[in-house]
Amino acid sequence: MKNYNEYIKLLESTKVKYYEPILPKGSKKEFIDILIKDFEKQLKNDPKFAMYIHDKPVTDVEEIRKFFNSDDINNITHEVIHIKQQEKYPKMFGYLLKQAQKDWDELEKNNNITKNMRGYLSNPPEIMAYAFSYIYITKKKIGEDMYGKIDDIYKQIGGEVYDVFKKYVDFYEQNI
Repeated sequence: MKNYNEYIKLLESTKVKYYEPILPKGSKKEFIDILIKDFEKQLKNDPKFAMYIHDKPVTDVEEIRKFFNSDDINNITHEVIHIKQQEKYPKMFGYLLKQAQKDWDELEKNNNITKNMRGYLSNPPEIMAYAFSYIYITKKKIGEDMYGKIDDIYKQIGGEVYDVFKKYVDFYEQNI
């Protein structure tokens, strides 16, 4: 994909698929253990792999565990959903997600996040995880951050993407 407009055309021509929602259950410690295990697996497959914490690459497991222990449970659960998605729906993480992350990284450097949100948030893994995060934040009344405003962002995206997002929201609303 040479530019963002080509990517958006590809995304718009792709049917957004609804997957059976993943509802993570467990304690913060159990979720952190899942994240650490996944990190260790990725590090084993690629010794150059690193987790970025405050824009700094980190490979030390204890430093990562310490970071997760201080992190918000919603952020941790959001990432656990992604790990469970990879296990249950490996095809969910295909070309579009890789391209979206590449575009996200590129556009984030250029301070143009709003333009890219459509592509990044229209990927099936993100639709599901952000629907969970939105309901988790609003039900727990944790605070008003990006997760709390995500419904408005998905309304702006509209179309099939918003329809799928709302289906996930309805599910999580009834099950969290």
